[in-house]
Amino acid sequence: MLIYGLILLLGTHTGLNNNKTDDMKALGKFTNVEKTQYEVIANYEAGKVKFQILKPGIFHFTLERGNSERKSFAVVEAPEKLSESGIEINKERIAADFPDGFVQYSPESGGLRLLSKDGADLLDLDSFQLSDTGLTAGFDIHNARNFYGLGEKTLPYNRYGSRWTMWNSDFPAYGIKFDPLYETVPFILKADTGGAYGLFFDNPSRTVFDVGATQADKLIYSAGAGNFDLYIITGKNAADVVRKLADLTGKMHMPPLWSLGYQQSRWSYYPESKVLDIARGFRENKIPCDVIYLDIDYMDGYRCFTWSPKNFPTPKKMLDTLHGMGFKVVTIIDPGIKENKGYRAYDSGVKKDVFVKTPGGKYFVGRVWPGNCVFPDFFNAKTREWWGEQYKYLIDSGVDGFWNDMNEPSVFNTPNKTFPPDVMHTLDDGTAMHYEVHNAYGMQMARGTREGLEKLEPDKRPFVLTRSNYAGGQRYAAMWTGDNFASFAHLKLALAMFLNIGVSGQPFVGSDVGGFVGNPSPELFTRWLELGTFTPFFRTHSTNDSKPREPWVFGPGYTAINREIIDRRYEMLPEIYTAFRVSHETGLPIMRPLYLDFPQDPETYKIYNEFLFGSRLLVAPVLDSGVVKRDVYFPTGNWASVYDGTVIPGGWHEVVAPLGMTPVFVKEGTILFTQSLTQSTSEQLDTLYLRVYGRDVAEGDVYFDDGESLAYRGGDYLQVKVAFKTEGPAAEFQFASEGKFKPGYKELTLRFSVASSQTFHTAVAFTADGNKMNGTITSLGQGLLQVTFPFDVSIRTIRLE
Repeated sequence: MLIYGLILLLGTHTGLNNNKTDDMKALGKFTNVEKTQYEVIANYEAGKVKFQILKPGIFHFTLERGNSERKSFAVVEAPEKLSESGIEINKERIAADFPDGFVQYSPESGGLRLLSKDGADLLDLDSFQLSDTGLTAGFDIHNARNFYGLGEKTLPYNRYGSRWTMWNSDFPAYGIKFDPLYETVPFILKADTGGAYGLFFDNPSRTVFDVGATQADKLIYSAGAGNFDLYIITGKNAADVVRKLADLTGKMHMPPLWSLGYQQSRWSYYPESKVLDIARGFRENKIPCDVIYLDIDYMDGYRCFTWSPKNFPTPKKMLDTLHGMGFKVVTIIDPGIKENKGYRAYDSGVKKDVFVKTPGGKYFVGRVWPGNCVFPDFFNAKTREWWGEQYKYLIDSGVDGFWNDMNEPSVFNTPNKTFPPDVMHTLDDGTAMHYEVHNAYGMQMARGTREGLEKLEPDKRPFVLTRSNYAGGQRYAAMWTGDNFASFAHLKLALAMFLNIGVSGQPFVGSDVGGFVGNPSPELFTRWLELGTFTPFFRTHSTNDSKPREPWVFGPGYTAINREIIDRRYEMLPEIYTAFRVSHETGLPIMRPLYLDFPQDPETYKIYNEFLFGSRLLVAPVLDSGVVKRDVYFPTGNWASVYDGTVIPGGWHEVVAPLGMTPVFVKEGTILFTQSLTQSTSEQLDTLYLRVYGRDVAEGDVYFDDGESLAYRGGDYLQVKVAFKTEGPAAEFQFASEGKFKPGYKELTLRFSVASSQTFHTAVAFTADGNKMNGTITSLGQGLLQVTFPFDVSIRTIRLE
């Protein structure tokens, strides 16, 4: 196994010096080298080359022309101080000895080389060209053939052999191999059984990744503007690299618990009576649901931050009613502000001068849903503050969350369907033309939204959903994969996209269940619900000319199945919420490709029709029509069905998959946490269930907090670790807890298998902090026992004998 402790050699690789010497002339004559606390800089007449270490395993290499340094929108990690003993500077080279390896730069010749710790070639920068505004860099990838990430991209799943463009774009009903789409994350992950590394090219302009498409052993990166700003991330495996990417670009905040429930949307639910009918439909059909969305028709003439007096004459009354039924409401907000004197948002924006301008100093005007619109310059801190204040009107009405759409930005009447390239932006540290920062516009909108909500309701967790984003945008919002299509091909595509978006640093992701455009068959909708149950963001959404898409409209048989599927989501919420907590702490995705947890298994790098949810659940959804069984790959070890405990060894196996029953498995030796069913996350909880898979030993952990406030940051949470073991005829559970939060469960139920020789009484005594308590024990058949007793977080040991 190759361990990617890093060795970077700049300017020492045979065959690179001549090309690099020619290209480095674009920066002018080399003048000197200087060292600061945090970086080494090679200065040239017309630019400079810098390198830094941000933490062990993250190296930053920058080539800047003139005074072109710009603050990153993506990066939150600060560089570390450079060790005096680890830096060598002389006439021929700059060398740095870091914990992960050795860096050397030759100011005269250039060249970049990445090696594994044992000296094997991994990556060489063997060509570099500068144009007036852009650049092209070519890397020798040394026979690597597994590349992943690049954010929101379609098929193929393995990025090798294709060319990918980074330019946030609005293309509804996109094809399964269409590019580009709504979001940009210029991070590519090389991962195989030999090891992993990541390359993050921090540039929000139009960039292109040619991953072995033009030349089989070349990664060719080009950018239309900006600096060559490269972060090389190394680690012992792909998971280690992804963790470090999260350290570099930030981690998702803990979301409100209600945003993990099922969510129902349509373009559009109106008037008020229709919204209330939808809410009653869920409760009458006993189908759990937490959120109803309002699309653009809730507005007055599609003006943001307004209510339609015709369709929503009493919004606060409607929202109060929905809240009383256990629903939250999320409203859409687009960036376009109608050019309309007398319209509050427009007038206040003009007064504060927050809108994007042309080079001539006039406001840029483009057509979107309301007609002629102006657009906030979200790159400006003053604008973001103004933008955040606009949400007060909707929050005062009772709106719970916000959905930022059309923020690529999409414009109907321009040739490129977005802002003209020369529109000007005021950044926190200068100015830029739009083409230089296009891919970060939607991210900065989501940032302004989140920061505004944090000020307006400082004790609550905001929920923001965005269509467009950039690297690091996970700090501000959840995302979904845009205007997809109702087909099994798009169902397959959705899963592949989730996995690559996840390893690109963005864990809170989902798709429009059933497909936004078109009308799914009852079977397709149900199979998509099955995948949605194990998708972080779980929302049904459809276009305005589609047929009804509520879970009960496909007939009584499908209603029953769809109810059971959504029920499963709510029963699994302890596991789901725990997976969110792990992602919040580590940066690892919630939906994981198998190779993250099984990096030495070559089969896992090929598979994108099954996945791990968190670290414990193996999910193998049905993605084709007419299928009631499928082949599933099980990594090494034994796996148990979550439904009946059937154990399956590692390897390929055919499993049954009737409609409504997604194949889901856990690794033997796991304790799984579920709960009694509720119709929304706001309902009183009844029972927490612990199910042991395995007879000898097992372990698991679960996380709780209030799901709404920020109190968890001050220790108001509960993390419980549980260990199970058998000793002869006895069975024992040991509990270790951390934190002061007390979940509202009334009972705790343990379910575990026993050997035929083990027998227990129908009443069992156990010790909780030295006090004996009583519980009941029930046989569920086939050696499965159930023990139930009052829920008490002080319990430390339960022993049955």
